[in-house]
Amino acid sequence: MKKSSIGIKIGISIASLLITVMAVEIGLRTVGHLVQQAYEKEYIPEIDEANTQDNDVTYEHFNSGEESSVMCIGDSFTNGGNVQSYDSYPYFLFKHLDNDLRNLSVFNYGKCESTTFDALERIKLFLEKKQKKIKYISILVGSADMFGESFGPVNDRTILDKEIKIPSFIKDFRIYKMYRILKYEYYRRFGFTDRLRIPYSNITQKELIATHFIYENARNIYTINDDLIYNFNAPEAIKLRENLPKEYNPSWFNEVFPKETLPAKIYLERITMYLTSVYARKNKHSSITKLLLDLMNSHPLYFWQEDYLKALKYNLLQSLKLQSQYLPGDILQALLTLESRHPQLKTKGDFLEFKNVIKNWDKYTIEIDKKREETWDEMASLAEQNGITLILHTYPSNYSSANNMLRKMAKKHDLPLVDHNKTFSKLIAAEGREKYLFDDDHCTPLGYQIIAENVFKLIRELEIHGR
Repeated sequence: MKKSSIGIKIGISIASLLITVMAVEIGLRTVGHLVQQAYEKEYIPEIDEANTQDNDVTYEHFNSGEESSVMCIGDSFTNGGNVQSYDSYPYFLFKHLDNDLRNLSVFNYGKCESTTFDALERIKLFLEKKQKKIKYISILVGSADMFGESFGPVNDRTILDKEIKIPSFIKDFRIYKMYRILKYEYYRRFGFTDRLRIPYSNITQKELIATHFIYENARNIYTINDDLIYNFNAPEAIKLRENLPKEYNPSWFNEVFPKETLPAKIYLERITMYLTSVYARKNKHSSITKLLLDLMNSHPLYFWQEDYLKALKYNLLQSLKLQSQYLPGDILQALLTLESRHPQLKTKGDFLEFKNVIKNWDKYTIEIDKKREETWDEMASLAEQNGITLILHTYPSNYSSANNMLRKMAKKHDLPLVDHNKTFSKLIAAEGREKYLFDDDHCTPLGYQIIAENVFKLIRELEIHGR
């Protein structure tokens, strides 16, 4: 009798639990119609993106379950290298398409420091594997072309795909959706993690001064002994942490004193890049050039070593194109002086190539543009052969050379163009730079939302008119 009574009670409890869950589910489904649809599909990254420097861990595939897809390809503007992956323009684009019931999957095939030439090869490789899935290729690329064509890719890693399947059977339950919203709020709305992977915007004047002090000491320590390893608890790193500001932002501290163990040259490159990005955000490209030229002149053999410090060399070339204080002739004279003092430089391929670029600045620019145009011609032909619509973008920033080439190729091949440069120029003039551009190059999350919205509007027009 007792056993039967216990069984009945357990059965009633289970039935009550199921009825309660069903009631909650039905209630949430009813309320769900009143909830903003943007929350229906969210992606929370599985890695701690806020505290990693490896911005190209994966190529994300936001999968709607449909065969037709948009391939977003380009450099860090596409990759979203300075923000969390749920603040990249490909993800915002996916949400726009989904909310508009245009069931297109989106591939984020952006790669930091990618070039036009590299993008073509990656498109070819992609089409070999997944040709039938691509309906549109949304492409923004070209700012790194001069360096990449001369010195090879700054970023030459092979990267794996990561498919984000949205939704699944379990994830379609409203209970799970409520959990996802709360998790999303935890990650993004309540500030438990920074939406920016590298929060340069938080740096104060005292922190900037301290960064220069740390950089100078690190340069003195690590350039002398190139075999040293940076470790947070190593004596050299502890010494660098002397005389810090009394108050500082933890995100700044984590940037200048990472917890990872790194080769000394990688650490020095990282903190130097941090400084250059702070100056880029202030539109002080002459200061970037001065900083890097000073490092080059003080430690020429270290600076021009092969296979390392490529990001610094790339940054030097980029800053030269955007500043007005130094003329190519000034840089050439500095290089010739170094060469006379250090004959070993004549054996350094990067040094010789850089000197050649500076020496033939105008001629080299013409040659690069010719190669760019040939590459775009091939890209347009490849897209046409595969029934794919190419969508070109201009950069929000004033990369005149790349932007002019993108406009020219769109006109030449009658390709749809999203002119972000014009849009952002108007927004910045009205509301200021910092709202839309995180530094002089990359966008804030709001900036990436605008890019995505512009591309979405164009795709919607193409869909309506059947192009």
